[in-house]
Amino acid sequence: MICDPVENLEFWENTLDNGEGFDYYFLGRQIFDNDSFPLGMSSLLRDCDKNVAIYQALRLKEKPEANIRERFDIEKQIPSLRENTNDLKVDIDNVNVLPNDARDNLLQFNDTGVDEVNFTSYTAEIEKQLVSANLSSVADDLSELADALANSTATQGLANDTRAIANRVRRIQSEIVDRGAQLKDTLDVQVKYLQGNASRIQESVEDLLTLVDDIGRAV
Repeated sequence: MICDPVENLEFWENTLDNGEGFDYYFLGRQIFDNDSFPLGMSSLLRDCDKNVAIYQALRLKEKPEANIRERFDIEKQIPSLRENTNDLKVDIDNVNVLPNDARDNLLQFNDTGVDEVNFTSYTAEIEKQLVSANLSSVADDLSELADALANSTATQGLANDTRAIANRVRRIQSEIVDRGAQLKDTLDVQVKYLQGNASRIQESVEDLLTLVDDIGRAV
């Protein structure tokens, strides 16, 4: 008999167990139909907290004539339950375990040929650099050139154009190359996951379709 511990038993001791709330033993009446049998709620909970066997906690040794099984017989407590379930009729002839469109989608997935993809070549392409040069370094070189050109009045316009190109190169690096590298890394992880699970997913789909067919034949 296992239950959560009760920190304070005073409520039960001061109500059900001391005769103020009832002029009889509540549990004695409920379980044994005996108002005078001294079975207290507080003592029962205390034994429960100590994992005392239910036979001992309910003091059944003192009531050998008690038919505890009959008292807790669910069918006698709810006598109409079996009758109601016996009369229950369920028509499953029209039950559609797997809709046709769902089956078609699963079949199409198995026909995609994902297990035939050359993942090695695919991941090799993903791992290649998006650009052959470090654009940040190129932008720095252009900025240095622009600073040098700005020292001469004759090349001031060219310096401004060069500095504008350097800034554009930096934006390309941050907004396109760096962002593309992040997306590339994400794609690489997803492709490798698909590579490791493609055959397993297809086997699961096949098992599911087989199970649905078996259910269909059974019903």
